[in-house]
Amino acid sequence: MIKKILEYLSKIFKTNKKDIVINAPVEIPEEFKYLEFGDLIFADRFDNEKERYAMGEEHNRGPFIVIGKDEDKLICIYCSSSPKGYEKRLLENNYESLYKETYYSLARIKTINIDQYLYSLDEKIWGIDLERVKKDLYFKSDVSYDDNNVKKKLNIEVDTKISKGDIISYKKRLLLILDESENNYIVIRVYDPRVKRNIINFNSQSFDFSNIELIDKNSNFSYLMTISQKQFDIINKKKELYEKEKERISLVRNNNGVDRGFLIKKDGILYYVYSINKDIANAFRCGVIEKETRSSFKINNIILRPHYERKSDLNRFDKNINIIEIATNDEMDIISEKRKAYKEQNKPKKLPKNKENKQNNNYLIGKIINNKNMPGLRYLIISANKEELQTLHFDAFIYADKIFITNFDRNNTVFSTCKDVTKEEKWLLKSKLQSLDINVVKEKTKLN
Repeated sequence: MIKKILEYLSKIFKTNKKDIVINAPVEIPEEFKYLEFGDLIFADRFDNEKERYAMGEEHNRGPFIVIGKDEDKLICIYCSSSPKGYEKRLLENNYESLYKETYYSLARIKTINIDQYLYSLDEKIWGIDLERVKKDLYFKSDVSYDDNNVKKKLNIEVDTKISKGDIISYKKRLLLILDESENNYIVIRVYDPRVKRNIINFNSQSFDFSNIELIDKNSNFSYLMTISQKQFDIINKKKELYEKEKERISLVRNNNGVDRGFLIKKDGILYYVYSINKDIANAFRCGVIEKETRSSFKINNIILRPHYERKSDLNRFDKNINIIEIATNDEMDIISEKRKAYKEQNKPKKLPKNKENKQNNNYLIGKIINNKNMPGLRYLIISANKEELQTLHFDAFIYADKIFITNFDRNNTVFSTCKDVTKEEKWLLKSKLQSLDINVVKEKTKLN
């Protein structure tokens, strides 16, 4: 009987071990009390067992940057060795406790409880890393953090200022600060909208070195990001190369005009000059692309798609021509080889003599034709010989009053006669040609 009473009493007063763990006061490590802005710590990333399982053993713990305290909790910026994710920033300095490249993100600010805190890494972020974190906090007014699923406004006072290496938004333009004077910032324009997602392409097309500006320090602008010192050095080097190349191009242009190997722009169109003949530069059109293809070529890291069949004869000394780049000898050899291979590949099959004559006779002045390499476009032949057809862009001319002249190699281009030209279009073409001083249509020429 006594035994049963003792068993009953033991059940009533039995202590739940789990409750002891939860309710017992957690001992605060001494180092925890002295942690401050910029300290690096190591802590659990998860808040519950479900998150722990989802993250996996390799990712459920990691480094954080301390940016503040909230009672007995730390407010920290999440760090990771992965550059993927929204608004990731690279910590540029070397830290002994971080054995990989480490990125931080203001999109992931977290409170670290004492039971999540593991240990201090005994290092602080410093130099450019410290300044970048301060600027991110200072200029981003919408920063908040999650405390027990309740969003709290981050209200941390930091002293900072805009300086060289910062990218700002001013009058709907992105500007990189190269240097500063007492009252002004010295800036160049950045042409890469991905900067807003902390992605920037550091090739020569991303920055406008041709126009260095001054903006007043008191102007109304917003801070976007700070590039690393390595990236800043790359840009400075490209700026120096640009200035040297600009000087060299200026000397070449003043002395000799446009020459073979020049990448030029006229009336908004890019051309590559493949040969010269006295005062004439023989060129074909090309366009800038982002990734290399089998047919593309490069001039000083500019990737270009050639349009070999769209050739033009330009005045070498035309003042309206802008020189963009000059190809090296090796680059010119590569372009020549690719052009030669293209011509060989697109060489038309030799027709029997009677068929060949019939095809050539179809391409007379006044004919409207299609080029099968550019379907949907119609061209009016305004000049022809055994080797070339000079054409006028038919639709641009009759519907927009714009004159675009294109030369085609008749021996290496496949044409067909347009069958969709209406009577109204023929009439409209004749009336427009009468008002222009172009030797296109004579009385004996029939448009059909």
